Amino acid sequence: MKVKPDYIKWITLFTFFFIIFNQIIWIYNMYNAYVQEFNEAINKSLENALDKELIERQETLGDFFYKNLAQSSDEEGYIKRTYVTADTTFHVRIHKHDTKSQNKLTQFFLQYNYPLKLEKLDSIFQEEIKTTKFTLKDISFEYINLATEEILDSYPKENNFTKPVPDRFIKLDILESIGLKMYMKDPGSSVVKSMAYQLSLSILLITIGILGLLYLMRTIYAQFKEEKMRQSSINAMTHEFKRPISGAVTQTSLISYYLDKEDYQKARKYAQGSLLELNKLTAYTERIQRISNNEKGNIVLDKTSVEMIPFFDSLKNKYEGEVKGKLIALDYQVHTERETIYVDLLHFSNVMDNLIENAIKYSGKEVRIEVTVEDRKNDIVLHVKDNGFGISKIDIKYIFDRFYRSNAKEAKSKTGFGLGLTYVKAIVEAHGGKIEVRSELGEGSEFIIYLPQNNNEVKTDV
Repeated sequence: MKVKPDYIKWITLFTFFFIIFNQIIWIYNMYNAYVQEFNEAINKSLENALDKELIERQETLGDFFYKNLAQSSDEEGYIKRTYVTADTTFHVRIHKHDTKSQNKLTQFFLQYNYPLKLEKLDSIFQEEIKTTKFTLKDISFEYINLATEEILDSYPKENNFTKPVPDRFIKLDILESIGLKMYMKDPGSSVVKSMAYQLSLSILLITIGILGLLYLMRTIYAQFKEEKMRQSSINAMTHEFKRPISGAVTQTSLISYYLDKEDYQKARKYAQGSLLELNKLTAYTERIQRISNNEKGNIVLDKTSVEMIPFFDSLKNKYEGEVKGKLIALDYQVHTERETIYVDLLHFSNVMDNLIENAIKYSGKEVRIEVTVEDRKNDIVLHVKDNGFGISKIDIKYIFDRFYRSNAKEAKSKTGFGLGLTYVKAIVEAHGGKIEVRSELGEGSEFIIYLPQNNNEVKTDV
């Protein structure tokens, strides 16, 4: 079943947004869980710090100075107690299950002569919070008289980040006459820092998912594109094959006719014409087979030292002149001390033929081709430059792709299979080299081939 490219695009986009949405929900839920854990850690640490700070104040007093004179229970689950100090009697009502009632009583009795020490509380709190996964640096406390709302003490004295609403508020004593307010600067950053590992994994997962989707979509589109180009190439092949086949069939059918009429001269003429068309068909078949089987691993090279001057002379003689209404001028220059080039002669000849035939095909009536050979370290560099139509910036990225043919008007009017430059690139790479192209529309093209020559001897003057 074939799936249209547009469907692939929408499926990919849906999957992309699903991954993003899923990760956002996961991060949101994880953040809320960490906030809850953070609040529990702060509450527990502050509670422990208050208890330890109170114990230190008690220890400085020695024996405690108040005593219980009487107690009674009521029907609501409360206990009524009476306490007497040196100059005052207090009646308090305590819930039976209040585990902090004794501490609240102590806070009440110590608030006048031995009030809460905020600096000590901060020190103990910082030690307590270190036992959790969270860190808090910028915090402040206020010790408040709840009846008058007077701030009895604060720590630190300078607080530049106090919020209108405190992060924590605790009523300290049994009569709820004193309280503690705690402020934190940017508590959310502490939560986020504790989530760093999970956030990193989430970002990594999103990145891998997106890259995987992009790679998959690119691969699928490339396959669609190659299939389309392959189909176009097959159509071109069919068109190219049809002409010699039709010609051969027509001329072959005339041979028997003229043999019957004993016109042997015309019979011979049509036999030769039929053979010529069949030879064209054979040449097309061999060429397609050669340039189709161009994977680097499938190419077996038989390298040898080829004399450059005779090779380029034969190339010049082969192409220069007037061919099919085009006037072709081919010049070459050799700027190297090397006399030979170490290549596979057959494949290297095919590479040069492809480049020159393309230059002729995609040019006007007057074709100028310049071939330049030069040294570059251990490489031989060949430049094949023409004055043809040129290649657009869009096409230049794909011209070496299998089956690719430009949509430009000049290119579409020419026959071809879209395999020639693919073959050229494969042969160059099989030699351990590389190929580049420089071109602009209307200004011709230049193909540059770099061929390693470590095994090629250099001519030296004695």
